[in-house]
Amino acid sequence: GAGLTAEIPEDPEKLRVAFAEILQQASAKKRVVILLDAINQFDPTTQLTGWSWLPEELPATARVILSTLSGPVLDSLRQRRQPPRMVELQPLDAPDREAIIREFLHRYRKSMTDDQRAALLAKADAGSPLYLLVALEELRTLGTYEEITDRITRLPSETQALFTWILNRLEDDDGFRDASGRKVGPELVSRFASLLGASRHGLSQQELVELLSPGDPQGNVAALVQLLRPYLMRRSELIDFYHGQFRAASEQKYLRTEAQQHDTHAGLAAHFNHAKGTGQPWRAAPRRSLTEFPYHLWRSGAEPPLFSLARNEDFLSAQEEVVREDPDLP
Repeated sequence: GAGLTAEIPEDPEKLRVAFAEILQQASAKKRVVILLDAINQFDPTTQLTGWSWLPEELPATARVILSTLSGPVLDSLRQRRQPPRMVELQPLDAPDREAIIREFLHRYRKSMTDDQRAALLAKADAGSPLYLLVALEELRTLGTYEEITDRITRLPSETQALFTWILNRLEDDDGFRDASGRKVGPELVSRFASLLGASRHGLSQQELVELLSPGDPQGNVAALVQLLRPYLMRRSELIDFYHGQFRAASEQKYLRTEAQQHDTHAGLAAHFNHAKGTGQPWRAAPRRSLTEFPYHLWRSGAEPPLFSLARNEDFLSAQEEVVREDPDLP
């Protein structure tokens, strides 16, 4: 705003200090309220992870409101010297539920009858904005009264189960076929979801294509990404699950056993193994290979190759700087 003199630096440490200065200057002139929604979805690969940028003590006229699901992010906030005051959000009240349905339908020029609205609002998780929005996404492409009514009846009543239902629907999608015309939905969807579920911070579309269908000659990977667009996020080039409930549904369905987890991580390790078959030194490897290969090798349970990698001077030299910046690596 006008009158603020602090510069905005690009260096993360300087930015942390500058943020506190800017907040101090702004709150000296007027009341400041900063709302950060869904902080559990913040990019974990940036140098601003953690809460060092959030001052322990705020100016008297400043407030920062954060929203998050339970989990590691909330746990880390509770461990601060001065933990924020916790307020558990309650289910939506009836007017808010109606407003979400009304605004969604208006945006897409759709309509629902009173009995269809009542059936949707009777679902157990209808008090969750996420449930309502995902359910409405599942309904908006349907045309007839009978189709919408039948779909509402068949939709599960809980959010995670609803995401599982979507995965099942996509597996049965007639549009996913190989060059011979064979349906490949079950294999495509299961591998797509398990790869994203096993990834550290997501995968690029190019990586997904290389892992699922090199070159994507039938366009199946691109079509699946487009169909799942409302439920995926992009961090730079990386695609990841947008919602924790979708990740949980995918893990429960496709990564439930240790064998499934090991197999998926082994496939990702093989993909990121820069040295395999190339004869090129690790110092020529892209950063993604240096970070992802050891992680997935570790998670695959392949101890002998991991121990061998830990003694590989070429790899250790190439990864030395990366390890300092990436505490998640084994």
